[in-house]
Amino acid sequence: MKLTYFPFILFISLLLNSCNNNESESPVIRIVSPNENETFSVGSNITIQINANDPDGIIERVAIEVNDQQVSEFDFEPYSYVWSTDGYAEGVQNIKATAFDNDGLTSSTTIQITLDVENPQITTLPISFTGATHIQSGIEIESSGNPSIVQAGLCWNQTGSPTVDDDIVLLSEEGNPIIISGLEIDTEYHIRAFADNGISITYGETLTTTTLSTYVSDTGSMIDSRDGNTYNWVQIGNQKWFAENLMYEGGVIETPFGPLYDGIECPDGWHVPSEDEWNELIDFVGGPEIAGGVLKETGTENWTPPNTGASNTAGFNALPTGYGTSGLGIPTHSGLYNSTMFLISNEPAGRRVQLFTHSEIVNFAFTSNSYFFAACRCVEDN
Repeated sequence: MKLTYFPFILFISLLLNSCNNNESESPVIRIVSPNENETFSVGSNITIQINANDPDGIIERVAIEVNDQQVSEFDFEPYSYVWSTDGYAEGVQNIKATAFDNDGLTSSTTIQITLDVENPQITTLPISFTGATHIQSGIEIESSGNPSIVQAGLCWNQTGSPTVDDDIVLLSEEGNPIIISGLEIDTEYHIRAFADNGISITYGETLTTTTLSTYVSDTGSMIDSRDGNTYNWVQIGNQKWFAENLMYEGGVIETPFGPLYDGIECPDGWHVPSEDEWNELIDFVGGPEIAGGVLKETGTENWTPPNTGASNTAGFNALPTGYGTSGLGIPTHSGLYNSTMFLISNEPAGRRVQLFTHSEIVNFAFTSNSYFFAACRCVEDN
């Protein structure tokens, strides 16, 4: 009986072995890099490298997913992909690789890595100027961090602990100082630096200052003994300036706001200001980037729009006389209602102080081939 069943059992065994030998094997896949639990900075590029093979066939394709989203697919070697982490949140990230073979079988492997943010190191620079409508400060970037800074500057408000949801001014290519303009007079402001790397915002220390109510410390009037004209003056810092244009005879061009001269004398005790005296005034009211607005008469009754930045908080009342040029010997008047020029003593006739309706900048204009005829403001002798 035992011999009778032996051939049958042997047949079944051979049949089963034959079936097992016909079964396909799944592909083998491994993530070579990055390493499990490795840490990277947000914004860095990570090379994902895959090894894949099939013991009894060929690999038709390899797919890579990050956090269940496919980011790349390959149908030939090398299976290597550079993953940019820009825009990804910090924290744990899942990387999955799947291999597909010609028998329709798949194998997958998964690792985890961590993305970290290195915040920038910044400092709010001391307030270097507080005027009536302007504040100057800045930002010192000690370290840009990672990812790199997208934008940086100053934020401010009137209530404390300002953020980028309040008013901001960005750091420009010119760098510091950063000028905050268009402020209310005699008002407390809180400012601090910020740096935004696209993922998080870092803030510096909050500084507080109060804007001035005016740059004027005294006012008065004087009479020009030459013709009896009375002029108002204002004291700005250590200087006393005419608060209106000189109206003495001798002008080359007449304007609604006084004559334009190529040179003139001021009343006794007063003189045409030098460039150094102009610079003292300009610096006292905040520097050339904003002084034009401080010195200009406000509104658009005399200045054509927009009369940018005009606050007249120095009581200087600059009016849009325009300017004259000599041309071919015949005086030509330009820029009326849009600009003004003022004389500088001991300078070539082509060098003048200039203000514009479209800007709050003070400019030192110069021409070498003609004369500029300009209005005159007198400053008191020391």
